[in-house]
Amino acid sequence: PPDHDVCDVPAETPPPAPVGPLIVCRVASTRVVLPEPFARITLVPVEPGYDGNLEIPVGIEQARALELVRLGYEAPRPLAMQLASAMIHALGSSVLRSVIRATSAADVLAATVELQHGASERHAFDARPSDAIMLCLLEPVAAPILVEESFLSGSRPSQDRDQAAAPRE
Repeated sequence: PPDHDVCDVPAETPPPAPVGPLIVCRVASTRVVLPEPFARITLVPVEPGYDGNLEIPVGIEQARALELVRLGYEAPRPLAMQLASAMIHALGSSVLRSVIRATSAADVLAATVELQHGASERHAFDARPSDAIMLCLLEPVAAPILVEESFLSGSRPSQDRDQAAAPRE
């Protein structure tokens, strides 16, 4: 029988390659739009000149937990991702970044959380986008949240948008 106490993860697990350019984003808001049975996390680019955003549907409890952390509130007990973050740090690692990416299923987003352990060892783990975002926010200095540019509605910098609209000869 397999030993369930041992996790056999390769030392260098490469993350899935993104399809397009990656844009650093931040959480702009979490909200519930009734009568929808879920909440939405809105990510917006950090860099000036990008107009786009990405709305990610998540469970209401996930949105509540994210908003508690984002606004600096203390929960009466550690949240699930606070526990995961504490374990990551106790093992000598930190969250390097998270990448929001496509999956093979249409209209489904996934994420990759990249951990840094020591000076040169990195590990990548598949995650739900909401969990990846939360782990980034729980770092002492928030880790970057990267989103494939194609997911951001209207994401081109304004100068590129103007040039793209002009016909080519």
